[in-house]
Amino acid sequence: MSVVLLTVVLVPLVLAIAVCSGRTCQWAARLLPYASWPALLTAVFGAEGSVVYSPILFGLLLGLDELGRIFLGFTALVWTAAGFHLRSAGLPVSSFVERRFVFCYLLAMVGNLGVMLAFGGPGFYLFFALLSLAGYGLIVTDREPQTRRAGRIYVILALFSELMILAGFIFLAAGRSGPFPAVLLFFGLGIKHGVLPLHMWLPLAHGIAPPPASALLSGVLLKAGAIGWLRFLPETAPVLAEWSVAIIALGMAAAVLAALVGAVQTNPKMMLAYSSISQMGIFTAGFGMAVASPSLWPLLVPALALFACQHALVKAALFLGVGTDRAARSGGWVWPVLGLLSLALVGAPMTAAAMVKLWFDGYLSTLPAVAGELLAVALPLTTVTSTLLMSRFVWALRKPRSSAEGVGRGLASPVPFLGLTGLALLIPWLLAWSLNPEVFLLAFAGASLWKTLWPMLVGAATALLLARWAVRWRIPPGDIVVPLEWLAHHLKPPVLPVSEHRPRHRYWFPPMPWPQMEAYLRRSPVTG
Repeated sequence: MSVVLLTVVLVPLVLAIAVCSGRTCQWAARLLPYASWPALLTAVFGAEGSVVYSPILFGLLLGLDELGRIFLGFTALVWTAAGFHLRSAGLPVSSFVERRFVFCYLLAMVGNLGVMLAFGGPGFYLFFALLSLAGYGLIVTDREPQTRRAGRIYVILALFSELMILAGFIFLAAGRSGPFPAVLLFFGLGIKHGVLPLHMWLPLAHGIAPPPASALLSGVLLKAGAIGWLRFLPETAPVLAEWSVAIIALGMAAAVLAALVGAVQTNPKMMLAYSSISQMGIFTAGFGMAVASPSLWPLLVPALALFACQHALVKAALFLGVGTDRAARSGGWVWPVLGLLSLALVGAPMTAAAMVKLWFDGYLSTLPAVAGELLAVALPLTTVTSTLLMSRFVWALRKPRSSAEGVGRGLASPVPFLGLTGLALLIPWLLAWSLNPEVFLLAFAGASLWKTLWPMLVGAATALLLARWAVRWRIPPGDIVVPLEWLAHHLKPPVLPVSEHRPRHRYWFPPMPWPQMEAYLRRSPVTG
């Protein structure tokens, strides 16, 4: 067991080290698709349990449970498909930029797979930080100003997220599980999957990154924050139960508003990025339902795992489809299959997304009155707005794109995309059947079919009616980051008067009382 779990993270780590050498870099690059296979085998055949590695990080706790098996399995599948996509697109490692991309790709894989196995706070933080920092190398692959801007905003929020998570884990280690650590962990982990209002990095990064990197960012890197919520936030459950209505409202706002903003974009990858914010808003609302009552937690966590699996596989396949060569053999299947994946994403009847919404719908009566009424109205509305967004996406991709130059941007064979599509449509179905056969069968009932069909029809009709409006109006990608950048650019720091004993300095903030702050922090039994 101990050797198996270490193999999951050591194989991509060894390949990352091999990329640094000119003698072994080509060999390591050819093995990219297979670096995640130990994780896939562990998810399928590994025994559940946990192991403490005492010499590492004062005791690194890794393990596998039912939740980790689901997350590790779909994460490994997406990394495998992205690796085959990169190799078929022709990714040489002759230049420094290409080797840096592959190096960051493998380090991000180590962090992503490690997060799924980490049971303790220190280990989770270690892998989460590695994933966040290596993700910068997947986004910034050239020196274009818009690329640097996206990378700068990403790394600022990534570091802010790590600080919040570290502080939250320190409070939990000290046995202080009040509202403050709950807020730190909720928003610190939520930044990774675009919780409002800290979502602005996501459309910029996903729209700029190469298609396989975007598939990873939106498909599985976002799920690092999701599994962190499910593993560590229950320790602050009493506080979260009081805030369940606010969490549900925040999730529904993200689900609806992000879809509307995405519908007025012109770049198909930007549309998919806003779709990720919207879909993870539904996950946030489901999480708010799960923490509303201790009795709901074991009933709704499997639904959240199913939703995460379905979104990861479908969204990764959509991003890979954007970078697929439609002129190649089997390329004619790409555009119709993109439409089929879009239906699966928005929650068309009999899809896994529709089953999750029916699953949520069955527990609305057990929630506080305000939350139940809000979800009863908002859940169908999310299908309407998602259908509007994905209709625009499919229409924008009606014409094949030409191959673009740059690391990981070449058009790839349709085989990785079509293979991942088959898995994205099949695995969530099988998972839904194994987790909740009653909901699976309910999705095929006549009343359920109409309940999931009419919002999609309304969304498609709305897309037709607003087609001209969506073409004329634009909201810049990143939305609220644009006025924030303007404010930062025009805000002038105050200049203190110059005296003989004090040179001229410019301060954004007045001098801070560092000794007093240090003395306050030392009162805590655990300090970082």
